[in-house]
Amino acid sequence: MKSFFSCLTDCFGVEDDYFNKSLFPFRGHIKAPKIMTDQNIILSSTEKQEKNIDEVTPRSTPDAESQTIPDDGFFAHVSTRLTTHLQEPVCSTSHFLEAELLLLSFATGILDGVSFPEFSCFTSRQNGNTVLFAIAALKIPTRGSEALIDASHAAIALSMFSAAVFLQGQAANWLGCRGRRWWLLLSNFVQVVLVVGAAVIAFFNSDSNTRLTQSTLALLALCSGMQVGLVRGLEVKDITTAMVTASMVDLLIDPSIFASLRKNRIRNRRVGFILALIAGSFVGGSVWKFVGGAAALGLCAGIKLIVLVLLWFTNKAADDEGGGDGLEVGSF
Repeated sequence: MKSFFSCLTDCFGVEDDYFNKSLFPFRGHIKAPKIMTDQNIILSSTEKQEKNIDEVTPRSTPDAESQTIPDDGFFAHVSTRLTTHLQEPVCSTSHFLEAELLLLSFATGILDGVSFPEFSCFTSRQNGNTVLFAIAALKIPTRGSEALIDASHAAIALSMFSAAVFLQGQAANWLGCRGRRWWLLLSNFVQVVLVVGAAVIAFFNSDSNTRLTQSTLALLALCSGMQVGLVRGLEVKDITTAMVTASMVDLLIDPSIFASLRKNRIRNRRVGFILALIAGSFVGGSVWKFVGGAAALGLCAGIKLIVLVLLWFTNKAADDEGGGDGLEVGSF
């Protein structure tokens, strides 16, 4: 059966396409409505959520990404910071460093306050050992006593002290690490080990064995030599931590000796060093007398350990800071 439009075309002699264009001009341009299925609804809602997330979430800028430390580079970052801190030279004009050197001077006083009554010689003050060695070599008894000074003790103290200073100083020159933080920490750590070793030997040497006594003296002299050589390398004036004669003379001839505290820092250093050394000698002698030599050496090791920790936090030197402290009268 022909359709309605086919009958019209037969009657009026027109083509079928005429009715399509005349009666339905928009045919072919009107889209059929989209049938929404459950799957289309789910996909549409998902696309909207993703679009909202993209609009809300800010995109990271290149600057923020460059400042972020990746997880795999965290340990490398820490290692770099640690290496830089250890390689830094310490500031020789720092008040913090001066306090540490005064603590070491106090520890030196403790050592000599123990060593002279125990060994009849000093471990740090080698000018006294030079005289004692001559007296012992000549077999001259002290006044009011027939006892002779043991020449071997003075010789051990002199030789071990000199060897420690030589090795300490020349190693720092060769490595170019004088004043570097890692060198200060390493040297002070070795000093603590030496004093602890001497304290252990002294504790078990109850019958005063000659070899053990000499070993204790040798360890303490090595420690003192390392300390003095290290401090002299810092070039901090007037706090040598051992030799008090020069500081005492310089103090007494200082033209600004009566200046105020804030106007003569060099005078303050000298006074602090002398007082610390004297106080340490009294403390060391008292502990040796009432408790024992091992306890006094243990106290000295504890003070050196405190200095070892403090050296980690000592101020670093400025970029334009040269050798020595560069202090003048009037600086504080």
